[in-house]
Amino acid sequence: MKSKTKTINKPIIKVSDVVNDSEHGFFAEVIKHFPKATTGDLDPSSSFEWSDANEKVIKQWWSWNASLDYDLQLTNGEILKHEDIFDDEEDL
Repeated sequence: MKSKTKTINKPIIKVSDVVNDSEHGFFAEVIKHFPKATTGDLDPSSSFEWSDANEKVIKQWWSWNASLDYDLQLTNGEILKHEDIFDDEEDL
């Protein structure tokens, strides 16, 4: 039997913002190792695959580490909530 608890509005974090920021941070570190590089070219299909993989990893990280405090908006507009992935009564 599910308990009837009031839903608390949590901040909504867009996964696309996290992916974008993390990729910029990643390449900022890569550039430190290749200071003579003058471009940041990457095959477009590899770039899309990498972004998709990052989104999956961030979604998993969020579910384990931040879902109690934040909701997560996926690139398709869907908003994930802690309650969507965990049944609190069963996890206790």
